[in-house]
Amino acid sequence: MDNYLKSLVEIFRENSNEKDSISFEKYMRNKFKFLGIKSPRRNEIIKEYFKNYGKPVSNKTNAYIKYLWNLEEREFQHLALLIFEKNIKNLQSEDIDLIEFVISNKSWWDTVDGTIKISGAYFKKYPEQIDIFITKWINSDDFWFRRSAILFQLKYKMETDKELLFNLIKKTSSEKEFFIRKAIGWALREYSKYNPGDVIEFAENNQLSNLSKKEALRLLNK
Repeated sequence: MDNYLKSLVEIFRENSNEKDSISFEKYMRNKFKFLGIKSPRRNEIIKEYFKNYGKPVSNKTNAYIKYLWNLEEREFQHLALLIFEKNIKNLQSEDIDLIEFVISNKSWWDTVDGTIKISGAYFKKYPEQIDIFITKWINSDDFWFRRSAILFQLKYKMETDKELLFNLIKKTSSEKEFFIRKAIGWALREYSKYNPGDVIEFAENNQLSNLSKKEALRLLNK
């Protein structure tokens, strides 16, 4: 890997905090090792580094993300997602492979949900890919892909494809998996900011789990 990324990795390691790493690991059910760098400090490091050495160039995004994903500590996967986001305007059609790599490797809610903005931007730029990949994701045996399919429109606001969202939810609404039920509620709650009437009607006339329904109507029941 080049000196740009190696130097940034080294700065991260220099800012490790053993006490905080134990706390972070416990919070994440000991699924991952942590350096113990709190988000404000991590953001300071990145901001200063980009200021001094420039933002990562887009043609190295794939290599950088793969390299960081292979490092043990979780902060490096978060750094990889940030680098991906920094180059979101330069997404290419083939970057769907990288999005799928991130979703399916070292998967947990923090990194999977970290792809929402990226996949959302990707499918806006390449809408012809939606039928192919969202169909693939929602039928995947991996529930993280199903969660990603439900949530990719999270920031679409009034541009949300309502019928697509509702159909994806109908396909998964009977699942017992917590992260699917939570995703259904989250997606509906976000859409309720822009189309409350249809969300209420959908929630009342479709079989949703108590968790999904509660989350879906949370903003509307205040």
